[in-house]
Amino acid sequence: MKTFRKLTLALALSALTLGGAAAQTDNRGARAEAAILAISEKAKSILSQRGKPLAEREKQLVATIGRNFHFTLIAELVIGPGWEKLPHDQRQEFLDLFRDFYLSSYGSQLGGYPDDKFVILSVAEKGSRDSFVRTTLTRPKRETITLDWRVREVLGRPLIIDLLINGTSVAISHRESFNLVLSSDGMEGLLTLFKIRAERLNAETRDFAAGEDLFEQGRFAEAVAIWEELARKGDAKAQYNLSVMYDQGRGVDPDSKAAEFWNEKARAANYPPAIHNHALTLLAAKDEAAAIGLLEKSAENDFAPSQYTLGKMYSYGIGVKEDAARAFGYIRLAAEAGMPEAQYNLGKAYRDGYGTEADTVASVQWFEKSALQGYGKAQEKLATRYGAGDGVDQNDVEALKWAILAAREEIIEAEEWEKLYRSRMSDADITRAETLANDFKPQ
Repeated sequence: MKTFRKLTLALALSALTLGGAAAQTDNRGARAEAAILAISEKAKSILSQRGKPLAEREKQLVATIGRNFHFTLIAELVIGPGWEKLPHDQRQEFLDLFRDFYLSSYGSQLGGYPDDKFVILSVAEKGSRDSFVRTTLTRPKRETITLDWRVREVLGRPLIIDLLINGTSVAISHRESFNLVLSSDGMEGLLTLFKIRAERLNAETRDFAAGEDLFEQGRFAEAVAIWEELARKGDAKAQYNLSVMYDQGRGVDPDSKAAEFWNEKARAANYPPAIHNHALTLLAAKDEAAAIGLLEKSAENDFAPSQYTLGKMYSYGIGVKEDAARAFGYIRLAAEAGMPEAQYNLGKAYRDGYGTEADTVASVQWFEKSALQGYGKAQEKLATRYGAGDGVDQNDVEALKWAILAAREEIIEAEEWEKLYRSRMSDADITRAETLANDFKPQ
């Protein structure tokens, strides 16, 4: 009989995560099992970096997870026969947005934290290419769930093409829900929903006593218990946090009605993140005037996330007519408030001349502000600028430093830049760049 593999907490999301290539074994099922175990070790390595905030660890983990999923095959299953008829640019945009949605939503629900028990029960080969790795996930104060990972051999490499939770296919579930949107609003409507969802805010855990510590440790059920007690006493921040936990399925089963209930409590107390998330809920429900009114009021009160979201909406043309100048104005406000995502997007606006005159020097300056906060996409942009001497003096040491840092944030393009710069640099300069990267601390 197959020996059970019991992996600790960090190994739960593990099964989702990415790892190195699985060791070659004698049969396909064994390769699939080895891939899941290798993924687990990578997850454990990322989640054990206690010096990093949980949000940063999860961001790196989610970026890493995607390399072990074949999202093109998943997208074909989710969208159905209409997938091949979509223009190439829409397919690529859907893949990018769906990938982030899929990994973030199921990553937060499946755990991968202390006290979780992840067990591989069996492996079965199906057809000529697929294997199913059956596992269980035991979580504190929640029912044990069965997870089946459908793994397919693609060019000799095992890749996950579906996840079944208690026997229900995630891909098929998405297909059923997405088809409702596709039938009424088409692909543009579905893409818009993803873009709206991407602007939702997470739990506010900073300076929140014991709940913050438990959340950072991944002990979500215990954090929920603390916040629930405070929420019932009228604490708006705790009410908002409960809403997010129910929305994301952290420490509790996902429950949209409970999420809405607690967010409404916090919104009634004028808690800015709750107002922001409610506005996005209204926007998704096509109550655009009310949504924009809330976001504009929040933005006028200097709430940077709402300023940034309005900038993205005017950029995408979501709920409003596309307006490059207004997009630039709102994103600039959020960037000046210190949001790294906004600083990165402001750098792109100056680069492209979107809503403003093109300014290469200003573009680099805003990329640098974002990169210094540890934002991987901005770090990758700085790597290319220093490598080419575009807007800055050419400097391979700086180029390689930023490429190394961006690669650590799982920015795939950065890995290619890193290889290029290493190939043309002296050993001494490479060592200097590596030292600078190792000494880097986000500001």
